[in-house]
Amino acid sequence: MIAQPDPVDHLVLRDRADTLLASLPLTLLSNIFVSLSFCTMMWGSLPTGLIGAWAVLNAAINLARLWIARWVRQRGLLDTAPGAILNFAWIGALLSGLCWTAALVACAQVGQAYTIATGLTFCGINAGAVIQNRTDRASTLAFVLPSCSVLILICLGAGSLQAVVMGINMTLLTLMMVRAAGLAERSYVATARLRHEADHLAASLQRANVAAAQAMRQLDHAANHDPLTDLANRAAYRQAFEDRLARAARGEGELTTMLIDLDRFKAINDTHGHAAGDAVLVAVADRLRSVLGPDDVAARLGGDEFALLLFRERMGAEDARIAERIVRALAAPLDLAGRTVRVGGSVGFARFPGDGESLQDLQIAADVALYAAKSEGRGTWRGVGDVARRSAGRDRSTGRDQVGRPGTRPALAG
Repeated sequence: MIAQPDPVDHLVLRDRADTLLASLPLTLLSNIFVSLSFCTMMWGSLPTGLIGAWAVLNAAINLARLWIARWVRQRGLLDTAPGAILNFAWIGALLSGLCWTAALVACAQVGQAYTIATGLTFCGINAGAVIQNRTDRASTLAFVLPSCSVLILICLGAGSLQAVVMGINMTLLTLMMVRAAGLAERSYVATARLRHEADHLAASLQRANVAAAQAMRQLDHAANHDPLTDLANRAAYRQAFEDRLARAARGEGELTTMLIDLDRFKAINDTHGHAAGDAVLVAVADRLRSVLGPDDVAARLGGDEFALLLFRERMGAEDARIAERIVRALAAPLDLAGRTVRVGGSVGFARFPGDGESLQDLQIAADVALYAAKSEGRGTWRGVGDVARRSAGRDRSTGRDQVGRPGTRPALAG
């Protein structure tokens, strides 16, 4: 099984490559400037052609490194291949270091004084390279070690006390630079890793919070909606009823509660099966949604019983028009997998406060109106009026209305 790469390691590697590329322009331009100073110092002591060739070679190496660094950024390789960028940096640093090593060898042919002067200058360059490039120890050492090693050998082999002391100092300085380069890289990597691990942890916590919030929304939705039709369930309907009843009591709008009962649903279930019955309920729910306003609520109370809460700033006769639309919508044929069925429905509604001032009273009144609609031939609607209330008066001692239909819906009462 192939181990998956650590995303934090990749980000740290990318940071190292990014910081290295960002430091290259200043480092390389400084290198070119110092090389020009070196050429000026050695002018007349070395053949002009040799100095010119060396200067061109050194400038070409450094300009090529700058161009490649720019090309790498333009191609987006920083995100996809940071390791390859560090390898490129290591090779470029080695070529530049070898170029300076050749300069030191040439100085040794001229004389000890030139070698020491050039060596001191180059030690300054190396120290600057260690400070500037703190992200990649390999690149730093590829630049520093070839020239420093040659310089140490030249000084120790010169024979004079001054040169030997210089060689010892160069050795100590080189060891310090090697150690400093390692410490700088480890410090940078540790800091970058801590930063990315903190970012990764924060992102993980954020994702966990989002997932938890989404799960809570899903649970809340499931607790308040009918799983088949996705309409409000009894509990959500009751809560919405109480909310709009309170708002209507404060004069913020007018409220009508509407009960809908399907007329031939049992026959469809018996003839075509429960799957067809479920499809009918879903289609009915969609048709009820089509008449809802922004503050209205549609609910499935159970079986083939549905309810609507209509809340408008001014109701007028809007509830009667909506009841008519519902009856017509339910009377339209339904297509069930190539089979056409008709279900139909009856509607009864009650208005606050004329038909009742509590949830229970309004439900009783709407239920009476619904029963009256079904008694008059179904496929129609009725609102509670003075005549309807007198003809369907409630017998409070038995809990039944005068026509013998239960006058309460226990799940919504209380």
